[in-house]
Amino acid sequence: MNKLEDIVERAYALFGNYSVKAPLDVCTDCCMSKETEQKLVNHAVRHIPFELLYEYNTAAKTVTPDIDEFRHFLPRFLEFTADFQFLHHSLPIVLYRFDYYDKEDWNEEEQQLMQDFGLAFFKKCLGTYPMPDLEDIEGVLIMLYRTKIDMNPLLELWLQQDNIESVLHFNELHQTTMNAKGYAKSLSAFADDQIAKILYTWITDANTKSTFAGYIEQHILNPSAAVGDSELTQLSWTYDLLTLNTSANS
Repeated sequence: MNKLEDIVERAYALFGNYSVKAPLDVCTDCCMSKETEQKLVNHAVRHIPFELLYEYNTAAKTVTPDIDEFRHFLPRFLEFTADFQFLHHSLPIVLYRFDYYDKEDWNEEEQQLMQDFGLAFFKKCLGTYPMPDLEDIEGVLIMLYRTKIDMNPLLELWLQQDNIESVLHFNELHQTTMNAKGYAKSLSAFADDQIAKILYTWITDANTKSTFAGYIEQHILNPSAAVGDSELTQLSWTYDLLTLNTSANS
C-alpha cells in the first residue's frame, strides 16, 4: 500500500499547475474579509496556515464553485486531513466540496489518487483509537464516501485488521447502528441513504460478523493493557450479538 505521505506529495505534483487569483469563490461580505482572501491567494499552497484554510472551507460559496480553484487547494486539504487536522467543525464534511462535482469531473489519475489516499488514510484511522477530537470511524467513512471513491476496498481492508484499535472502531460502529429491533440506519446527520446502505450491508454480512466475532474473542481472552474493563464489557456485548445473530441465521 502506498504511504500516506507519498500520496500527499503526489497530490502536490498532480495539482501543482493550478493557480488562483482574487476574487475567490468565497463570500467576502460576512464570511471572509477581502484582506484575508488576498492572503490566501498570495500563500504558496504548501504553506497555507490551518486557520486560513479552515476559514475558507467553512465560508459560504456559490452554487457551483470553480473546480480548478478546489484542485489548487486540494493538496493542502489532504495534507491537513492526513495529519488529523480537520478543516471543518465535523469530520464528515471536511471534504464536502466534492459534493459539488460529479465523479466524471475528475480524470483517471485524479480519481486514482483519491482512491489511494482514502485507503491509506483509512488504514491510519484503523490503527488510531480513540480518534482525535472524539471523532469516530463512521465520520471517517462518510467523509471519504463524499469524495466518490470506491468504498469496497476500504471495507475489505478493515476485515484484514485484527489489531485492538480496529476492533474497537468496529465495536463502536456496531453499537451506533443498533437499536432495540436490530440494525438501523446510520445515526449521522451527514449520511445519505447510499452510504447508510453500504455500511448496513457490510456490517450485517455473515463474513463480517464471523470475522469480527473471532477478533473480539481473541482480544477478550488476551486483553491488552490498553483496554479497560468498560471496553471489555462493550466488546462482550457486541460479541454476544454477533454470535447470536450468526447462530440464528445458520
